[in-house]
Amino acid sequence: MKNCRKTSALSVLIGLALVLSACNYPGVQPTADIYGTAAAETVAARLTESAGEAPATEAPLSPTDTPEPAQPTDTPTSAPPTATPVDEDPCDQALFITDVTVPDGTIFAPGETFTKTWRLRNTGTCTWTSGYALIFQSGDVMGGPASTQLTTGTVGPGQTVDVSVELTAPNTAGEYQGFWRLRNNSGVSFGITNSTNGNFFVLIQVGDPTATPYPVTASGHLTVRQTYNADLDTGTNDTPPSGTSDFWFEAVAVDEKYLSPRNGARLALWLSGVPSLSDCESASLSAFRIDLDLISVGDWVCYETNLGDIGRMEIEGLTGGNPQTLTIDFVTWDTD
Repeated sequence: MKNCRKTSALSVLIGLALVLSACNYPGVQPTADIYGTAAAETVAARLTESAGEAPATEAPLSPTDTPEPAQPTDTPTSAPPTATPVDEDPCDQALFITDVTVPDGTIFAPGETFTKTWRLRNTGTCTWTSGYALIFQSGDVMGGPASTQLTTGTVGPGQTVDVSVELTAPNTAGEYQGFWRLRNNSGVSFGITNSTNGNFFVLIQVGDPTATPYPVTASGHLTVRQTYNADLDTGTNDTPPSGTSDFWFEAVAVDEKYLSPRNGARLALWLSGVPSLSDCESASLSAFRIDLDLISVGDWVCYETNLGDIGRMEIEGLTGGNPQTLTIDFVTWDTD
């Protein structure tokens, strides 16, 4: 009986030794100390509570729970840009009506004096008074003043006024151009709304006094709508096709438009500054149409009308929309 008890005790001791040694075998993972971990978590929670923060708890996601993506917020659509007029202040605005004296390209002898007069309309909401002035802006001053009184009375909204300046032709032959604007009684300048830069101008040719100058048959500003025509001998615009028109504004699409000669008239794009009469007489005039998408505002075109007169035009504006519009400043000499 004593031997059996010794054998049983020995078996127990051997079994315990085998269990303890198994903890050090490779591949056997140790059992987590859940009591030590729980104690550490309890301490961390107590420290968090002592700092004034509640311990954060998160509910675990089940395998079937999928976080929903954030919904996109609506982005407000910005309004399309609007065209900005030459003068944004509706108080002081002006419109060029016509050249009362000295049409563009008038020829003077060297040193000859002359009076240039423009007709303008008050298209603003303020009345022009004696405190308003005509001022020189840039270009050739031609002996003119820096400023001169616009009117001795008043010019109300919608009324027109003739404004003049005394000038002297330079002593050297050539072409001269001076740009002018208006100034209100607060010293703020403003221009005309039917010009790309707001300026109105005087444009003359100084030539040999013994030469016989060609008279100007027509000049001024024209606005032509798409598919309509213009007669540059008379300065008639927006006419339907006829036997007297010199070009038509051929608009095939918004991005395809042409300046097309009519009735034997001829055109030539001039890319070397402002062409003179002699420049346009020697230009390579052609019956081919000119692609207006290749032309910028401010470019010049020489032409010969269907009556054989020579002239030139400046592209002042080219707008899209329906209808598209073409605005030019032109002068035609009676050279036939």
